[in-house]
Amino acid sequence: ETEAKRTIARVAASYVKDGDIIAIDPSTTTLHMCSYLQNRKIIVVTTSIHVALQFASSKSVDVIMVGGLIRKSALSVVGTLVPNVLDQLCINKCFLSSHAFTYDHGLTDRTMEECDSKRQLIKKSDEVYMLLDHSKIGKHAPFVVCNVKDMDMIITDVATQKSDEGKAIMKQCMDAACKVVFAKEKQNSKENTKKKKKKN
Repeated sequence: ETEAKRTIARVAASYVKDGDIIAIDPSTTTLHMCSYLQNRKIIVVTTSIHVALQFASSKSVDVIMVGGLIRKSALSVVGTLVPNVLDQLCINKCFLSSHAFTYDHGLTDRTMEECDSKRQLIKKSDEVYMLLDHSKIGKHAPFVVCNVKDMDMIITDVATQKSDEGKAIMKQCMDAACKVVFAKEKQNSKENTKKKKKKN
């Protein structure tokens, strides 16, 4: 599962361009994006202390930490102060994940506060990218973050295509004008090393 999350995160990071102002939420999948963004000239807006720390040694990435109450279990920021900072920002692209996703229920989460923070990020962003590995698809949690109409793109792993339910849900999303990208793992790095040796 971690490998799937990493693959999804790498593909998601490829949509980030220099000059972008991006939002990254406090989820394990989006956290993997940080290692692929270290040298980009971007501004990262986040409600996650983990995400902010990933860029501590980056010379080109500026981080805007959204203020509010710290939810200690997730080291994320929630609460009524979140919109105050976001009102001063124009975010190009928002990268999110959550606990569960179905076409009918949309993106759902286990806590009301996290949902609210994610919704604030979505509201301030021009484009919304959902990072969802196959284990989250077809399930739903109690609190709704957003619906498919709020999403511009879903990035998932190829295992989603292997289940009938996953395939059906992704087709519904595509029919509703949401792009779906199936992230493939990179070729084995050992094979690449062999190729390089042959060239030399």
